[in-house]
Amino acid sequence: MNLPFKSRSASSLLPGGYLAWVTAVLLNLFSVNPGFTQDPGEPVARVNGVTLYSSDLTCAIEASLARKLSSRYSDPGDLESEGEAVDSRETLNRLINIELLYQESLKHRFPGLAEESEKRYQQEVKRLGGEDRLASALLCNNITPSQFRKNIFRSISIQRLLDLAVYSRVQVTEEEIRKYYEENKDRFQRPESLRIRQILIKVPSQRDDDKWRQARDRAHAIYQEANDGSDFVLLARRHSEDPASASIGGDMGLIQTESLKDVFGTVVFSMQVGSVTKPIRSKQGFHIVKVVARNPRTARTLDESRQYITTLIRRERARGMISQLIDDLKARAEIEIMKKQ
Repeated sequence: MNLPFKSRSASSLLPGGYLAWVTAVLLNLFSVNPGFTQDPGEPVARVNGVTLYSSDLTCAIEASLARKLSSRYSDPGDLESEGEAVDSRETLNRLINIELLYQESLKHRFPGLAEESEKRYQQEVKRLGGEDRLASALLCNNITPSQFRKNIFRSISIQRLLDLAVYSRVQVTEEEIRKYYEENKDRFQRPESLRIRQILIKVPSQRDDDKWRQARDRAHAIYQEANDGSDFVLLARRHSEDPASASIGGDMGLIQTESLKDVFGTVVFSMQVGSVTKPIRSKQGFHIVKVVARNPRTARTLDESRQYITTLIRRERARGMISQLIDDLKARAEIEIMKKQ
């Protein structure tokens, strides 16, 4: 799509928690595992005899930075300032916490871990289109498939521990769900949306006034045809230079109000259903847009919101229980910090 807008999924509204941090660090390509790289670097900490290395800390910091960058693009208003750096001391503390959880999980000898880990690994193979493509993706980050398998095993083992020691003990009642819904109804709104079609006439990225004028004149001619009653779907198939939508008649699906920016959004959302915009200029070129349908802002029902609310409350309660579990493990652990961060 070449419309100047961004989308925001419902999952991005969920608050992050400690478990989310564990998952992000252990399952993405910056996953942390002692001895994860060929050159582990110098020791930074020792947890019950298991050494954590500077390379582990570097990977975790990179993961945190990548996660912040991704979040910043998806929702800038929810983030700290651009210049905020990742705290290496806090990151090392989190590495120690993860290692403590992993060591504790091994004591339970959870059945089926190897089988579940292999299944998860094969899902990644399928998602990336084969063993070779996964191996290439891992190689770019100095990770072997064997190391990736081990990290998946660690993640699942920790998850089993948390399920047993934390999540199985977290209960959410129907009364609590209803109370949360009533007190936070503004959070359960479907924003206004439009279904639109577009015709894009592209222009070169470099400055070329003649080509811009040619594209503008062509766009105005197509607009005139559409405004005179020509079939917009056929016009899009014939003229649009947006490869994602031209073949389907310029259909861009449902676009939320908050996804459209600046002049483009102002123009499109002021239109009546069935009307066509005059060409709108953007960095890509000229857009001719037809509004096909309009869906007003509506409230999600309690039934539609129940699972989200349950998950949110459980995560909040689990966060405190996980912290207490880690504190208990630390009280019994031998932890040595090798180098001040």
